Amino acid sequence: MTMTWPISLLLSASLVLIPLSISQVVTATANTATTAAVVGKDLSLSSTVISSLEQSRPSKVTVPNIIPSFINTSTFPSYQRGIAQLARVSLLQHPLKPMNYIWYLQWLETLYTGPQFYHVQIGAFTADDIEDPFSNFIKNGSWSAVLVEPQPRVYQRIQAQTDKYPHLFPVNAAVCPHEQDEVLFYMLHEDIDMYTGLDKRTGKQLPAYVTQMASLNKHHLLKLRPFFKQVGLHIKDYIVASRVPCWTIETLLQQQRINASSVISLSIDTEGSDDTILLSTDLSVMRPMFILFECVHWHRDRKRLSKVLLHLTRHGYMWWKAGYEIAAIRGVF
Repeated sequence: MTMTWPISLLLSASLVLIPLSISQVVTATANTATTAAVVGKDLSLSSTVISSLEQSRPSKVTVPNIIPSFINTSTFPSYQRGIAQLARVSLLQHPLKPMNYIWYLQWLETLYTGPQFYHVQIGAFTADDIEDPFSNFIKNGSWSAVLVEPQPRVYQRIQAQTDKYPHLFPVNAAVCPHEQDEVLFYMLHEDIDMYTGLDKRTGKQLPAYVTQMASLNKHHLLKLRPFFKQVGLHIKDYIVASRVPCWTIETLLQQQRINASSVISLSIDTEGSDDTILLSTDLSVMRPMFILFECVHWHRDRKRLSKVLLHLTRHGYMWWKAGYEIAAIRGVF
């Protein structure tokens, strides 16, 4: 099997091919800072890299930039260091918002075109929220989209859009690391507007995003207590629960009759269980080209962070943190 980075991506994202056997690690250096290393099996050689190797063997070589230009390579962990010292490596912090990742998905769509390919979004919310970086892309693109949303009224909002966008497939369920027939899913009462945060009972205004903080963990919603208290409300008066099935990603794909190899893009936003879901996913079976998952609620836990980043690294992904999310991309096979 051969990994290739097509010339169109070379031009648009400043990537080059890195040649290595599985037993080799080539570390690219910029000044004195180790910037990246890539491990692969039977990887294709670019002429530029061949020249660099011939001139600088057998240890470290200087190669052209192998990472998209928007990544701060001075702190990008090498594969070699990342395996041994991942817990001590700071995540890359880049000011890009998730909306900027859409250019990469648009490029991927030129390679994988049609409804037989999938974007899977776990914790999709309404699929028409202006803060959703995927909303316009999935509606106007050629891929099918599986949109998983446990909140009944929010799920109904997605369902109402399927007449206009028949390639959207809403699923009223939760996703868990382990299969469960039914779980309690906690959310805010429908009196709070899902778009504006306006409380219809009292006319009090809450932050617009409060209804997005639904979770399998009731205590997670209690983080919103200060916002309710600020306007003279008690959050416990607004927390409700609904019973929904809780599937693994594998079961979700089986339920939707989707081949795992058809999933090109995966998004996970589950208010605190994002890493456990990703860790339970076999990335040697389902190998999306692009993964975006929320980390704001747990990224300061170095053990959790190390586990999920090591999981990504071992499966050939490069990753970086941008805002509240971690993005991961891999080569095109």
